[in-house]
Amino acid sequence: MYLEINGFLPNHDPDDSLKFELLVDSALTEQIVKFLGHRSLNAMAEAEWPLTKEQVAELSSIIGKPLPLDLALLIGVVG
Repeated sequence: MYLEINGFLPNHDPDDSLKFELLVDSALTEQIVKFLGHRSLNAMAEAEWPLTKEQVAELSSIIGKPLPLDLALLIGVVG
């Protein structure tokens, strides 16, 4: 199982198509799960979780890549 970050246009835009998708390096999974306050990857698998702007900024730092700030981002478990 892997973490995936997905982005959509904000504010219930009629265009609800996926605008951003990033599969997170599995080596970072434990650090991200703990940062987001979840007990485990399995616990995160229950839903997709919306990310705040502050969480997006910290996740960008953790993964070493900029994440879009103009999209509504969600993180969830795939695979």
